[in-house]
Amino acid sequence: MSTTRSVNGESQAFFVGTLLFGALLLAVGTATSLFSVTTPYFSTTADRWLAIAVSLVILGSGVATIVHTLK
Repeated sequence: MSTTRSVNGESQAFFVGTLLFGALLLAVGTATSLFSVTTPYFSTTADRWLAIAVSLVILGSGVATIVHTLK
C-alpha cells in the first residue's frame, strides 16, 4: 500500500516543485523586464528590445509551466 500523495497523477512533491519553478520563472522574467526597461546600460534600442523579448520568453515559460501543472 502506497502512502505517497498525488495531485493530477504526479507526486505531491513534484507538483509543488513544478509550481515553485514556474513562480521562480515569473519572478526572474519580471525582474528582467523591469531591469531592461529602467536601466540606462543599453547602448541601442535594439539591445533594449532584445532584453524585453528575452524577458517575455521567460515570463511565458513561467506561465506555461504553471498552467500545464494545474491542468
